Formats: sequence, C-alpha cells, structure tokens
Amino acid sequence: MLYSKKKIKIYDILFVVGGSETRPSKLAMLSIIIFFLALVRTEKSFASAGKLRGNGIEFIQNKGQLIDDAGKTRPDILYRGDAGGANVYLRKGGISYVMNRMEGADELHEMEEEMEHKGIDAKRIKQVMDSIRSKMLPSIQRVDMEFVGGNIQAAIKEQDCTEGYFNYYLGHCPQGITGVKAYKKITYEKIYQSIDVLFFGGKSEGIEYDFIVHPGGKPGDIALKYSGADDLTITLEGKLVIKTRVGEIKEWMPEVYQKIRGEKIQITSRYELKGKTIKIKVGSYDKTQPLIIDPWTTWITYYGGNDSDRGYAIETDASGNVVVSGETTSAN
Repeated sequence: MLYSKKKIKIYDILFVVGGSETRPSKLAMLSIIIFFLALVRTEKSFASAGKLRGNGIEFIQNKGQLIDDAGKTRPDILYRGDAGGANVYLRKGGISYVMNRMEGADELHEMEEEMEHKGIDAKRIKQVMDSIRSKMLPSIQRVDMEFVGGNIQAAIKEQDCTEGYFNYYLGHCPQGITGVKAYKKITYEKIYQSIDVLFFGGKSEGIEYDFIVHPGGKPGDIALKYSGADDLTITLEGKLVIKTRVGEIKEWMPEVYQKIRGEKIQITSRYELKGKTIKIKVGSYDKTQPLIIDPWTTWITYYGGNDSDRGYAIETDASGNVVVSGETTSAN
C-alpha cells in the first residue's frame, strides 16, 4: 500500500510511505551506511565508465534496490533521479518528490557564529558542533503527484542511456543488483488516451515533463492531484506553488504550442486549481496536429542541502545559470 499512517522514511534507497514530515528510523540509518559501503565497492565501475554524471537528471532504473523502512522492495517505483534539491521518483501513475532538511541547522550556525564572536578556541568550537550534529536527524517531506485517471500500465520508452552503470550491494540483496542503467529521458506512452508524458530535466533547473497530445487526445483529460504538501496556490503570474516545511516546488505557467510546417504556434493556457487537483486549460488549436503542453520548467526551489547553508551573494551568468556564493556545512 502506497499511503500509510505509519511514518516511514527515505534516504536515497529508502522511500517515504506517506507524505508528512518524518525522521529516519534506525533501520533507515543502517541502510544509509550499507548504501555508501556499496558505493565504495563499485567505485571502479564508475571510474572506468568515463563521465557518468553531468547537469542532466539521470533516471536510474529500479531493479529491486529500492526498499522501504520495512525492508520491502518497491516495484511501484520505476526510476529514481537526483533533481539537485530533491530526489524524484517516477512511479506507476505518478511522481514523488522527496526533500530533506537538517532540523535546527540554521540555529546551530548562529550558535557557531556566536561562539566565534566570543573568541572561543576554534578546536573547541568544532568539538561542540560535531557533537551536536551527530545527534541531529533530517526532517524529510514527500509530495506526490498523481495522474488522475491515468493508465498505470502505460508502456515505458527509455531514451539517451548514460555511460556506465550502477551496482548495488545491500542488506536485502547481498549478492548484488548490478548493471543498473540510467537514462536522460523517460516517456510514459498513452498515460491518457492518445497522450504521452515525457520526463527530463537538469539538476540546476529541476525535473520537467511535457505532455504530447496526439490527434484524438483531449487536454481536458489531464488531471494532476497533489498530496503531502502543506499548501497549494496559484500566483498572479499563473505559477503553481507547492509549499512544504523544507522548501517549495514551483511549476511555471505551462507553455502550450504546436509545430506546424516548421512554425511554432503558441496556444493560450492556464492552470485551474480545484482542491488539490490541477487541470490545464488550453485555448483553441489544430486538433489534426500534435499539441505540446510544457509546464515550462518545473523545478525544486529548495535551496541548499540538508544542513546549514548561508548565501552572501547571488548573480546570473550569460547562460542564465544562477551562481550563489556563501558557505555550507551540508554534505549534499
């Protein structure tokens, strides 16, 4: 069962059952240690594969390495991706975003600055900070997006396989799950009648998904239901803001267009929010040609890692990338 009142946690190979804010259990923490030991054991396979990671999100196949806190595998999860500020899980019939933040990290940073201001020895400060951090646990929140009425048996198309592979040696699979591939693009074909959805994105932008409405498809069939969020609002600019305790997810007003005879024709569109369900309203278009519904870039606006982060300056470069200077005690 996907949803449960039992609070179960995630840390990369572990998946949250339930969308509320939670903390990792002892089993979860043990699995983290096992996971990192597994990465150490597979270091050579990464190195020999050449450049494996870049800015693009890699959707890693789930071949049984993903488990929940009860030690059960999660066949409902098809792929996992690192979207920079969050882990993204592509499930049968939906997406899950999981973000984590170290509780009290900012307060700890302020304490450290105060101790430095009082002239306390740096070595002593480090001892105190390390002792406190060793007892801190991250707050974790999951948000689910479901394709309401969607085809949970949609055919999957994998594109742009990345170089290299992943090997997992975990407690539930001591013999190893090896040769796990990752892809830059994943398509769920016919998630609705005559409608596909394509997933892709970059770590600096976040995950993006495009709906391709083929002739015969109806944009009105697309319905996206969110759960696990603290609040959902649509701004005056038409953006969908999904608020959580550990950050925000923003979905920009969708760009809707058609390409006809080499020309890109823009179609009017807007979000419509009813309760926790979003629908995308589009203007008139040529129903004999494919229609692309692109929620612009859907990105995780969660800034920083799971510990203390301070930004002192922010700029954009010529390519539109955001450059932040500051300091952090986050490992991620």
